[in-house]
Amino acid sequence: MISELLADIDAISELLVSKIRTLQNSDGGFRGYYHNDSSSGVWATAEIVHTVAKGGEQRGDTWLELGCNYIAACQNEDGGWPFRKSGKSITDITAWACLALSHFGHQRLVRRGIEFILVARTNSGSDDEEGWGLTCFETDRVYSTWIASYCLSRLFRIQPLSSTDPLVSQMERALSESKQW
Repeated sequence: MISELLADIDAISELLVSKIRTLQNSDGGFRGYYHNDSSSGVWATAEIVHTVAKGGEQRGDTWLELGCNYIAACQNEDGGWPFRKSGKSITDITAWACLALSHFGHQRLVRRGIEFILVARTNSGSDDEEGWGLTCFETDRVYSTWIASYCLSRLFRIQPLSSTDPLVSQMERALSESKQW
C-alpha cells in the first residue's frame, strides 16, 4: 500500500515538473505571471527553481541550470533582483533568487543578494527597522519580512559562513529583530 502511494506521488510529481517545464522560455526564465504571459519573470523562475531543487532535483538538470543562468543574468548592480530583467530591486524577489541560486553553488551572487536584503531593512517608508518592505521605499510588510527571514534562516542552515564573517552578525541581528516585529 505504501509503495503504491509513493509510486502515485512520484507519477504526479513527474507530471507537474513536465507541465512546469512547458512554461520555460528560451532565455531560461519562466513566464512571469500566467501561462499566456510570454515574458520571463525573475520571481516565477526563482520560485520554480528553488521549489523543484528543494524537492530533490539538483545539478545536471539542464532546465534548472538554464533557470539559474537567467536569474544570475538579472541581478542588479545593487545586489538585488527585479520582477523582470532591468527593473528595480525588490526584497521579496531577491530572497527567492538567493534561495534558488543557493542550490547550485552561486555563493558570490547569493552573498550580494544577502547584502542587499540586509540594506533593504533600512527603508524610507518605515519608522522602525525591524522588518522588511517590498522595496527600500515602502513600509515594512509581513510577507516581505517572512520571505527575507526565511531566506536568511535557510541560508544559515545550508551555506556555511565563518563565524568571523561580519555578515553573520548582521544576519543574526536582522533575524532576531524581525521575529520581534
